[in-house]
Amino acid sequence: MGQIDLPEGVRVQTRIDGGPEDFEVGMPMRLEADVVATDEDGTEYCGFKFVPQSTSSTRSTP
Repeated sequence: MGQIDLPEGVRVQTRIDGGPEDFEVGMPMRLEADVVATDEDGTEYCGFKFVPQSTSSTRSTP
């Protein structure tokens, strides 16, 4: 979890993908879709997360 300041001036507390060593205050971030759960019949439930703009997601989607 972390705080992201959006360009519109809103600050959100949200999921951030990575560890503390992956971030610096003020660095550009990118919004990505993320599968947060899969139920027994295979239905995927999606949410969102932020990742550093210069990296790609560590989790691949099928």
